[in-house]
Amino acid sequence: MGVIYGDEKACAAVCIMWSPAEKFSHLDTSKFRLMGNLYSNNGISKLIRSLYKHPQVRYVVLTGLELGGTLVGDALVNLFANGVEDTGKIIGSKAVIEKEIPVSKVRLAIKEVKLIDMRKKDKDVNKLIKDLEWKPAFYESTEFPEVTPFYKTDNLPALKWVMDPGGYFVIRIEEQIIFVDHYANEGPVLRIFEGKDAKEIYKRIVVSGIKLLPDHWAYLGAELTRAQIAIKQSVDYIQDAA
Repeated sequence: MGVIYGDEKACAAVCIMWSPAEKFSHLDTSKFRLMGNLYSNNGISKLIRSLYKHPQVRYVVLTGLELGGTLVGDALVNLFANGVEDTGKIIGSKAVIEKEIPVSKVRLAIKEVKLIDMRKKDKDVNKLIKDLEWKPAFYESTEFPEVTPFYKTDNLPALKWVMDPGGYFVIRIEEQIIFVDHYANEGPVLRIFEGKDAKEIYKRIVVSGIKLLPDHWAYLGAELTRAQIAIKQSVDYIQDAA
């Protein structure tokens, strides 16, 4: 999901982590400036960039569902509570802020912007942002240099889609249960996996002996996670094209 923009004069940003935007479609857009996902520690740097691009944001509301094991919500809480080392590393976390963002600017942002932890309190977010006290911008609108790439891609050949010899998967949800249909590339269903826990289904597929390309394994794990989140958030699940 990209960033959803609300009112230019609003002073709140809503960070919904892994939750689909549809789960928060009821929020009053006149009461927030930005709303977006936070999938990983890398996204924290993007959040800091957004705060400086839109310095009228004086509150960051952390809410939504966090993917088990990512700890990105905790990393963000540690940033605002503990600060950063001179190297840009968040104290109490393994996350590191991009070197293109000066540490002094990171420290200023977490001093002037308040983080409000509303994890597991999704239903209260709308009332919260409506009651927030308006504050003026904490800085002038600023953009930082982009991250320097490790290599140039100008001369790299275009990537081509490769059919996985191990077949493909169709993921669906029926009555709160995740079904994973494994197909041969030119044949019928080979087997069907089902369950309520994405991680357990993934493990069963791994130990079943199916051979897949590394990218396909990554895609499968991501889609199973999306399916489980859709169930928890009571929203429709549509499998992304591989």
